[in-house]
Amino acid sequence: MSNPPTIRETEIVLMVADGLSSKMIADKLSISQNTVITHIENIKRKTGTVNTPNLVYYLTKHGFI
Repeated sequence: MSNPPTIRETEIVLMVADGLSSKMIADKLSISQNTVITHIENIKRKTGTVNTPNLVYYLTKHGFI
């Protein structure tokens, strides 16, 4: 990964790994659902993953979660 995830991206991806939807994450963090989706897309771009399950697998395999 060329650019490390931000603190917020890490926080969000951990919630995704716990099975929370983008709506649930947005409500929990008091941010918009679009912001959550943007963070998820940014971390997928940084990791070269194409979907959320692939992202969670990548992060688990590389010791991020």
